[in-house]
Amino acid sequence: MSLLTKKGFLWIFVVLVWAPLLTPAYAITPAQEDDLSREFLMQVKAHYTFIEDPEIVDLVNAIGHRIADSVPGKLFNYHFYVVQDDSFNAFASPSGHIFVHSGLIEQIESEEQLAGILAHEIAHVSCRHISAQVERSGKMRLMSVAGLAASILLGMTAGGEEAATAVMAGTMATLESTSLVYSREFETQADRVALEHLSRCGYAPECMLASLKRMQNMDWRGTTIPAYLYTHPPTRDRVAYISAWLDAHPNVGAAEHEAWSIDFDSIQARFIALYGDPKFALERFEKALKTDPEDPKALYGYGLVLARTGHSKEAVRYIEKAWTQNTSNPSIQKDLGRVYCLNGQYKEALAVLEPGLKAGPYSLEGHYYFGLAQLKSGRLEDAERTFEEIIKRHAILSHAERKRPPDHEEQPEGKGDGPDKKKPPDRPKPDEKGPGSMGIKMMPQQESFYTKTLYSLGESYYKHGNPGKSHYYLGLYYKDKRDFINAVFQMEKALALIDDPGIKREIEENLEQMRKAASMQQKMAEQMRTAGTGRRAR
Repeated sequence: MSLLTKKGFLWIFVVLVWAPLLTPAYAITPAQEDDLSREFLMQVKAHYTFIEDPEIVDLVNAIGHRIADSVPGKLFNYHFYVVQDDSFNAFASPSGHIFVHSGLIEQIESEEQLAGILAHEIAHVSCRHISAQVERSGKMRLMSVAGLAASILLGMTAGGEEAATAVMAGTMATLESTSLVYSREFETQADRVALEHLSRCGYAPECMLASLKRMQNMDWRGTTIPAYLYTHPPTRDRVAYISAWLDAHPNVGAAEHEAWSIDFDSIQARFIALYGDPKFALERFEKALKTDPEDPKALYGYGLVLARTGHSKEAVRYIEKAWTQNTSNPSIQKDLGRVYCLNGQYKEALAVLEPGLKAGPYSLEGHYYFGLAQLKSGRLEDAERTFEEIIKRHAILSHAERKRPPDHEEQPEGKGDGPDKKKPPDRPKPDEKGPGSMGIKMMPQQESFYTKTLYSLGESYYKHGNPGKSHYYLGLYYKDKRDFINAVFQMEKALALIDDPGIKREIEENLEQMRKAASMQQKMAEQMRTAGTGRRAR
């Protein structure tokens, strides 16, 4: 779905749902805005892919909350997200939800530039611009709303982009002539307030200028969005305004702040390597290494993208070199351990992961690969303790479950690989050579580290001679993947073998509901097979 279609849909949602509830005289209250934010977030999740990598999300949250905590009389709790979109942009929704596009993180050059952009979006929220804009939307004529909705529907059809733009152009002409000017007044105020926020929280206000100049060099608006849909006024006007503001406030500087450790360069390299276009990432890091063969950021990123594309043996060399230059970097340390695991070098993985995991904050990803290395090295009891701790922590923090980047291109754990080795690991069948499913194939899904942990714990218990717990954790694994056919198969096996009364009671309480879900999946599979047979017969 195009940027035009996505953003148009979201604002049509706001207008259609909330405009009838508003009176012309007043903007919505903070409580109403908070209610609206929950519905808005659901719509964003329906139209964007969220990137949930812990290190990327933590980076954006650390910078965003540092700025948001400086807002006087803060009305909202701020939330920050990264969404998959190649454009150089960010946007705020009601009640302090701020969304950063992946293309922005790929193209900014420093933590300070990201701070400048986040400060602008935070200022929109703190100034209640969204509330005022929704209130203004309530004054739109229904004909205008209908035209906007029609343009969105056209944009969703193949070849409908040009027609959608034409309908949108005619519709926008019916709105108040002051609409664009009003929006630009908001933008100017947001820039001014953002400068104040930045100076209070420890960033130099000049970073706003740096981020805008970077934006000026990017074709961030694209060519299909008409001028009246621009999220911001022309960048050159904003650069001129901020330059004038800084000249008029020569004594405004960054306040002193407590030092913190954010390695922006390595986190950005990880982001580009794992979430960007692989071809683009390879070219970018290769070019950087030609300029400086010892550049740790380029070495790290190049190694990660090599591992992502199935070249983990070659990747080890580059990540090891980056690690020797920065042995205090937990991101490089964790990813080196991960690539060692992918390459079957479990002894090396244990050696590099254990010190870092003991010294630093808890890392779900790091502990998963540490447990995997223990499992593959035959340290079954240690592996079980590691995996069970992951599950315990996941239960506490289940609302914030974070997923790894897609790893469908990574090699099987425990095998050496080469450029052509991309086949996912075969799951052994039950009661043969190891734990596994009853052989019914389901649609593949991206697995979180929690999900992977369930499978690995089932494998460890199988090797340890505890088939009851093996089938139980494999049942949880398939349940988490919403593969209820295989989940029921495993749980019924576990119920017959397991001794723990608490686990038996849990299985019995959930098994009936799982059987119903499995029955529905079985019927759907039969319908699909029947439909496929009918098409082949014709």
